[in-house]
Amino acid sequence: MSPYMSKHKIINFTEFEYYARNFNLINILDFENGKLLITYNEEKNNEFNEDFDPPKVSVIIASAITAYSRIIMTSYIMDNKNIIHSIDTDGIKLSGTLNNKYIGRELGLMDHEGTYSDATFIAPKIYGLFNKNSLPIIKVKGLKNPISYWALKNLLYKDSIYISPNEERWFRKIEKGEIIIKPGDRHIKITGNKRELIYDSCGKFIDTKPFKLDNGKLVSQEPTILNYLPIHH
Repeated sequence: MSPYMSKHKIINFTEFEYYARNFNLINILDFENGKLLITYNEEKNNEFNEDFDPPKVSVIIASAITAYSRIIMTSYIMDNKNIIHSIDTDGIKLSGTLNNKYIGRELGLMDHEGTYSDATFIAPKIYGLFNKNSLPIIKVKGLKNPISYWALKNLLYKDSIYISPNEERWFRKIEKGEIIIKPGDRHIKITGNKRELIYDSCGKFIDTKPFKLDNGKLVSQEPTILNYLPIHH
């Protein structure tokens, strides 16, 4: 076992050669903005390769691609605003059919991946897609341990929380340009930090609405409960 503990650090692209020459690099993550996240230990690197070709980075191109992707996404949102559930640069989820003008093999267009009988959206990059004829697709950014679709769906109910133990927690020290990774529990739940949450009479999350401000002060932040009763003739 190596006596050297791995460290993680965000560096500028111009610093890469220094770390490559003086430390043992274990992993390199290119943020594509002129910065790299390196995992290294302080064991002297005696095998530095002068011909090593570091990652090619262009901040201008990376920024332009991201900005243009957001512009393209806007048209998808506006044309499907009544049936859209989730959208990101990697896809769109709808409770309806996407217009044929958005489907194709060219850059910026979409391709139909699948149809599902049930879907659950908890937060950005946290969702599940279910079809009884195939395995569910579950996406939870940063989660190492698996979570079942039904555990994810249960989070739609008020005050529900899912705890995943022994996950890697990343703590950023921006002033030092470092990231410290420690083991810890990961809590997953619906949060109302940006919009007011709306629940039905069973306590199930169904929608959100904007917060109300009065002279700069928040008027209401408590969850709204909607109660529906059957019609009697």
